[in-house]
Amino acid sequence: MGNSKFFAAITVGSQNVILKIMDIRKQELLEYVKAEVSIGTDIYNGGKIEARTVQQVAEALRGFVQLLKEYGVEDYRAVTVSSVQEASNADYIKEQIRIQTGLWLEGISNGMERFLHNQAAAWRTPDFSTLIQEGTMLIDIGTGSIQLTVYDEGNFMFSRNIKLGPLRVRELLAKLKGETSNFKDLLEDYIFSKIRDYAQFAPKNVDYKHFILIGTELLSFKRAFFEKKTCRSNECRLFL
Repeated sequence: MGNSKFFAAITVGSQNVILKIMDIRKQELLEYVKAEVSIGTDIYNGGKIEARTVQQVAEALRGFVQLLKEYGVEDYRAVTVSSVQEASNADYIKEQIRIQTGLWLEGISNGMERFLHNQAAAWRTPDFSTLIQEGTMLIDIGTGSIQLTVYDEGNFMFSRNIKLGPLRVRELLAKLKGETSNFKDLLEDYIFSKIRDYAQFAPKNVDYKHFILIGTELLSFKRAFFEKKTCRSNECRLFL
């Protein structure tokens, strides 16, 4: 018989396939399993997910299914993140996964994905409602894009997605690296062109006091800003 107090969340992302099993009555995480599969590299290089990558995903998910059986979990949600949905063969891949593992993968939109991330950040920040009384920017960094969300005076003000995730940028510009003598300038020009697009629409009258970083691609930011003590604890929050 299934155990109704357990719930599982499965996420197929650009670089990882992740399983979390929760005891929902105790609000306790029982299992956290991550398998590294670089789906994003396929998508940003060729626009589709290659067969070998599908097999890697399926192998990881079969292991997850076995864990669900061991715990008796029947209630679960399995999703593919929005960047995976960019693959031209995304629907075909989800059907192949269903055939091979029995799991139904739900493709979630970027808007829903970022909404859930924002909800998680608010839940994990005890003083979130106080912080957003002043200008607060929530920076959600994924492999393929960055979502910038602004709060002020306790209200949501603005949100915009920029296709500027580190994996996407790396794969898009990789071919040019050997063809230019000044790749650093090329990289900076590309990044600032995207940021300028954001600046055209961003609120102009917000005095930013707080920055909250969330997402899957934060290790480099942690090393750059937090370990060097360049960001004071009352100004920045970081959620890996």
